[in-house]
Amino acid sequence: MDINNCVEVGRLAEPVKYTPANKERKISAKATGRLAVNRPNYKGSIPKTDYIPFVAWGNFAEVLKDYSSKGKELGLTGRWETNPVIAADGSTITYNELKVCDIQLGHDSQAVKTQKVVKQLAQDGRDEARALLMALKEAGVTDEEIAKAVKAGKVAEPEAIDPFSIPRTSV
Repeated sequence: MDINNCVEVGRLAEPVKYTPANKERKISAKATGRLAVNRPNYKGSIPKTDYIPFVAWGNFAEVLKDYSSKGKELGLTGRWETNPVIAADGSTITYNELKVCDIQLGHDSQAVKTQKVVKQLAQDGRDEARALLMALKEAGVTDEEIAKAVKAGKVAEPEAIDPFSIPRTSV
């Protein structure tokens, strides 16, 4: 029995490189990148990170193009492939990569930073509304975006502001 199934969860180490589909040549859309995956930290060992190269084709490439950015948490499932390529000088170069068969989108690093700010401010004993407003500022949400969210009914009162429900006009 042969099983080649890999599951990796980490953060995008770099922006995804996207190549659109070419219908004339019958080539699907392609997205490539590297996923930073932390190794388990055993007692007394130095924390290390592995950078897993991956390739996604077709609809998976479209999802990565539209919904991912550097630092975004991703869960990738697929199979490990080893592809030897003959270089111009005749030598063989071997490429190892995860060929993506499924994607789970997680939090982006900015959302995680915002959550940490909110938790820290709450621990410092500040009131919730002020803490959330400060967290929104820390996350880069402008006063205009907060005002628009309140006007649009996305939030009823400053105490109920959820930093992840504010529609963003810029990244």
